[in-house]
Amino acid sequence: ASLGPIGGGVKTLGGGGGMASSGLVGSDDFADPGGGLGGLMACGICGRRFAIDRLGTHQRICEKLAAKAAARPRKRFPAKRGRVDPDALAAKQAAGPSRDPPRSKWRQQHRQFQEIIRAARDAEGGGGLEKSGATSVCRPD
Repeated sequence: ASLGPIGGGVKTLGGGGGMASSGLVGSDDFADPGGGLGGLMACGICGRRFAIDRLGTHQRICEKLAAKAAARPRKRFPAKRGRVDPDALAAKQAAGPSRDPPRSKWRQQHRQFQEIIRAARDAEGGGGLEKSGATSVCRPD
């Protein structure tokens, strides 16, 4: 009996049974001590549990994936690339804090534009609102 990753001893079929070559776990040998997983059997390769009618399909796929993984191991992730270089960090800190971008002068430009428009209206003849007695609502402070 081999110990599976699922906690208890999982026995595989020995000499007889016909499915021993594919690694199927025998249904007679499956015993769930906890009770709530009725009708599920463990995969002989990965140890995951499946319904009895789906286990054969899973194990065919699982064998292919295991063979592929054994033939060509995964590349190691280069975590070193994500780390900060101490020399670059020291140079950046020595340079001092970065300056804020220059603030725009939109308020000043807007007031200048309004003054230019008022001057142009006064040059044309005083504007239309002052003649009628109404005051301008748009004049700034």
